[in-house]
Amino acid sequence: MNYSFSELVSLEKIKRLLERMHKITAVSYFMVDENDVIIVSSDEKNEGVIFCKNNLKLFDIEEKYINDIMKSYDIKNKMDMFQYEDGLVCIGIPIRVDGQVVAELFASGFLVCSLLNYESKECEKEVLSLIGDNPEVRRPNVRLIFDFIIEISQLIEDICVNKINQRKLEKRLILKEKKVRENSEKLSCVYEQLAVAEEELRNQTNELKEKQRHLKASEEQIQYMAYHDALTGLPNRDFFINRLNIELEDLNIDKDEKGAIFFIDLDNFKNINDTLGLEYGDRILKKFTEILKKCIGKKELLCRGEGDEFLILQSKIKGISHAENTANKILNLFRKPITIEDSEVYATVSIGITLFPDNGKDMSTLLKNADTAMYKAKDLGKNRYEFYRKSMHEGLIRKTEIEAKLRHAIKNNEFEIHYQPQVDSSTGQVVSLEALIRWNNSELGNISPLEFIPIAEETGLIIPIGEWVLKTACRQNKKWKDKGYSYETIAVNISPIQLQQDDFVYKVKKILEQTSLPPECLELEITENAVMKSLDSTVNILHELHEMGVKTALDDFGTGYSSLSYLKTLPIDTLKIDKSFIDDIGNKPFEESITEGIILLAHKMKLDIIAEGVELKEQLDILKNKKCDKIQGYYFSKPRNPKEIEKILKLGGFDINY
Repeated sequence: MNYSFSELVSLEKIKRLLERMHKITAVSYFMVDENDVIIVSSDEKNEGVIFCKNNLKLFDIEEKYINDIMKSYDIKNKMDMFQYEDGLVCIGIPIRVDGQVVAELFASGFLVCSLLNYESKECEKEVLSLIGDNPEVRRPNVRLIFDFIIEISQLIEDICVNKINQRKLEKRLILKEKKVRENSEKLSCVYEQLAVAEEELRNQTNELKEKQRHLKASEEQIQYMAYHDALTGLPNRDFFINRLNIELEDLNIDKDEKGAIFFIDLDNFKNINDTLGLEYGDRILKKFTEILKKCIGKKELLCRGEGDEFLILQSKIKGISHAENTANKILNLFRKPITIEDSEVYATVSIGITLFPDNGKDMSTLLKNADTAMYKAKDLGKNRYEFYRKSMHEGLIRKTEIEAKLRHAIKNNEFEIHYQPQVDSSTGQVVSLEALIRWNNSELGNISPLEFIPIAEETGLIIPIGEWVLKTACRQNKKWKDKGYSYETIAVNISPIQLQQDDFVYKVKKILEQTSLPPECLELEITENAVMKSLDSTVNILHELHEMGVKTALDDFGTGYSSLSYLKTLPIDTLKIDKSFIDDIGNKPFEESITEGIILLAHKMKLDIIAEGVELKEQLDILKNKKCDKIQGYYFSKPRNPKEIEKILKLGGFDINY
């Protein structure tokens, strides 16, 4: 890299320095650049005359004395010594930076007495008369002149090198700081005035220390951001893992020390985000954090995981009762509504707890176990806590096996459809059927829909499975209709996941066209929960189906978000009373009253009403008495394969009085 001397030092300061040297020694000083052009001089009047290499010749002094002088100096300086034709002496010292000569400092226009080889005193006098007012340097002072000019040149060279090193250092620091913090301001360096070398180095050292302090502060900020959650300010999952690993290393099993990990998840938080918005959801999480902080001690660690998940680490607890007390305290705090901007929101949590070293001795196993326990709490109804048990792991293995087999079930023709009759309560005639999927795997055997349907929904496999069920049921429906059986419709259950697909209506229409089944022969059953996933879009979808001629039924009515405000907006044809009401209809007057109210409501809205799960004659009689339109349940028939159902269809129905 080429360096320009004038960019590395202040020529004005160099000039003042040379002028001072001239006043002190009476010797003229000047500097030339790499092109031998004078760039600064102590005597401007003579600068054009003093330096002209064409007028120079070898310095003709005693060779032994010169050698003695040169041996005392570092050869790398390569001192240039010349003599002008008029006898005056010139000494030059090159200024080097990274091996490159960027300038040369000269002391010129003086006579070295007693060193020149003159033949006589008369000759010496003659030479002295030629040099005029130029200074005369005695033999003992020559070394001082050499020392002086060498030290000055070394000082200037150090300043140049230091400036270049400073620039390189600044560049490296700027690049490093840019990588660490993209939005950081560009570092700027202020070049202090050159005075003396010692002061310059001190200033540069102080400047470097200040930059290091800023860099350290930036690194600390990045370190904080890497291990803390931006929204809540809590330590994050990475921080939790590091702390947990330390606790596991320090755990003294011989002293029966234990620890506990809490995996906390806010129930139905997705619904809050979907209905109230992400910003409101963030406020809920902040409030949620404030509440959780009240439940932990000074030695316990609260962290935020992903989304609405939180983690608590308790170390060196006395026993399981300590963890239970904490879990109950958390649940009790969430029994009260959360107030956000003068509005109240009710939120509950599901908590999974695992103990160490009882349930594991490594971080990965313990976090997995706590997560498993939390999902078990959700499966059992939410708003509760569960301790990890080995049986949960077995359930997880079972779930994993089912998921793996489920992915190939359609291809392997493992599914089949059974149908359950829906019977007219007054005549016993089969007026409709419900299609129900069954799965028989060669390794796992018969698997209940209650077990594999949630897994299919969780993994998204419900989309191809649901499409297969709909197509298979429509194809069977068409065959029976072509044979002249007099039932009205076959009902097919639709998952909330299916209903949320953008092309759901298109797929229904396409399947009807492929199977040549009239739309009015098909009924789609949806649950209240499916409706509430997205009420507006669901209403639009049901209207499209209604315009096509497809009928719809609302399943499990009364168990979810039952509300007249949304019921009146849904274009449905049938209400299905959930089995939970039918089970106790003969024993609990309250259940009977609710059932009667639902039947009256449906009739007022000109809807058909079906009671499912009817198993007893007593239940049938009550429902007939209350004018329930259709009956479905084991009292008449369990779900059966197509061949068995066809025998029932040939008979037309059941004896309503038996």
